[in-house]
Amino acid sequence: MPSGASVTVTGGFNMTKVVTGDVIGNSDYDLIKSNVYRQLSTPADHTVGTYTASSIYGYNQSIGSLDAATGETINASSTDNGYKNLQDEVQAIGTFLGLSLNSSTTTDKVDGNTISASDWSNLMDDVKLCFDARLSVPGGSLTSGAFGDSTRTTAWGSSGTPQITHEFTTTFSSEAHARAFFNGGGEINFTAGRSGGTSGSAAGTIGSQNSNWTSLLSSMGTLSFNLNNLTSSGSTGTSAGKGFYELTASYQDLYTKYGSGSYASNYYLIRAKVNSTTNPTIITFQVRFRDDHALGDGVGADGVDGNADDSVGYVDSVDGTVVSTVTSKRANNGVVISAPSYSAVTNL
Repeated sequence: MPSGASVTVTGGFNMTKVVTGDVIGNSDYDLIKSNVYRQLSTPADHTVGTYTASSIYGYNQSIGSLDAATGETINASSTDNGYKNLQDEVQAIGTFLGLSLNSSTTTDKVDGNTISASDWSNLMDDVKLCFDARLSVPGGSLTSGAFGDSTRTTAWGSSGTPQITHEFTTTFSSEAHARAFFNGGGEINFTAGRSGGTSGSAAGTIGSQNSNWTSLLSSMGTLSFNLNNLTSSGSTGTSAGKGFYELTASYQDLYTKYGSGSYASNYYLIRAKVNSTTNPTIITFQVRFRDDHALGDGVGADGVDGNADDSVGYVDSVDGTVVSTVTSKRANNGVVISAPSYSAVTNL
């Protein structure tokens, strides 16, 4: 049996390195294989609501049957116990995750080759490297795709319509598909913008309100929702730091960006919930554009509190075109995972 150093794989199967003179058993080969299969196959049934990285794995990919039975010889290539076949799986994962593997792992074994103690140990190191990095998928292994959007050209923001909402669902084919999508680096991405309409910058005018909304939305950049976070490429706004695995069956606020100056009460908000925490197949997102700036709010057209014009208030209206756009990113580099489907519930 192996007598080398232990290789600890948190969330996976611990392995033991090989030194010259050790006898390799079928269980030693199968431990390496089991870590590879855990990473590639059916996602862990981790209840949504809390994010525990060590309990999350699985890309929902088809796998073979590389088991080694007691007394079997490990072949260079075989559908059930091939060392090269195992190398191929590790190489594919390494490519997907953008990792640099040992040369003994990336050089395929062929009939007649010797598998040295260092070959075994290096392969274990690379399997651990891949498993540890399983949830850190680089952008180069993801493909972006159109998803859905909503557009409004009717003025809003008055007391009669203080809020407009873009609500939609993302539906996965199964619980495993939902988990694998995010485990494999999948994202739901949001952008928003306002253009056209009344121009101008004088305080207390529609143009001023428009300008502030334009700035608010453009400064966010792209908002990316993944397995455990929602981030802004513009590094602005307030994120709750929650992703797919922290959703519940009730709406939670995920991201808020407020206006500035006299329009600091206006905000853009993303909320989300799942249909089930134990069998999640649908995520419902709600994107709100809220204009809480009110007429006669005590601050006049000069934007300074305490002056003679305070009773005038501001014009509460936003016009032009407001757009809420949603896109997706999915695994598509050896590991291939389809995007969910989009369906609008409420448009702007």
